[in-house]
Amino acid sequence: MNKLYCCYSLNLRNYLTKHGVRYELCANNPNNNNRFWVYIKNEELSKLLNEWSANQ
Repeated sequence: MNKLYCCYSLNLRNYLTKHGVRYELCANNPNNNNRFWVYIKNEELSKLLNEWSANQ
């Protein structure tokens, strides 16, 4: 199972940051130069991602 979560949404990144979750790495996708943020998966991240999805 993959232990990393890649986030391509600035709004989602802001939501996670607001709730105290910090990303491990920020990079640009070499295919399209879009920025993304990499998080380590854990219970807190999963909970916040579920809440984010439910409110979209």
